[in-house]
Amino acid sequence: MSRPQALLFHHMFNLLPDSEKKKVYETYATRRLRLVLSFLLVGSIVAIFLIIPSILVSRTKEAEAQEQVHTLRSSLSLADADEVGKNISRAREAVDILKVDLTSPAVHALFLSIISEKGSDIKITGLLYTTSADKQKNAISITGIARTRDALLDFAKRLEAVESFSKVTLPISNFTKNKDINFSMGLSGNF
Repeated sequence: MSRPQALLFHHMFNLLPDSEKKKVYETYATRRLRLVLSFLLVGSIVAIFLIIPSILVSRTKEAEAQEQVHTLRSSLSLADADEVGKNISRAREAVDILKVDLTSPAVHALFLSIISEKGSDIKITGLLYTTSADKQKNAISITGIARTRDALLDFAKRLEAVESFSKVTLPISNFTKNKDINFSMGLSGNF
């Protein structure tokens, strides 16, 4: 509409009685309401048709996930039972290893005597006590780090002087370095 026509329409509208103006407003309001409701209805229908495939896919994936969880739970229960059995056997082996003859000196007393002889230049990193089947030849293996060759030789001589140890074995390969020597040493005796 051009401007003169709009002004003419506006003046003509003002010439209508109030009851007619009210009917025109109601008609336009009804038409606007119908238009908005029709857009909402069409938009809802389109949205429903777009959401339905997503809902179906999510339900399928949920069912697959529940099936996988059930499968994992059943396999874990079998694996847990097997693992418990292995842990029990390891515990029994450890208990058998820890059985020490009460007539022989305590192992911790032997370890303490080794540690008391080490000196400040020797660092002990491991002590391993082994016993023979007839319990006549028991052994202790010592691993550690010595600052110098002289400190390592001095440590071996002090251990030879301990009555509980009948033999001290120090391999020659321990003397390849001058400083910070990683060593291993064996002690045997009737302990």
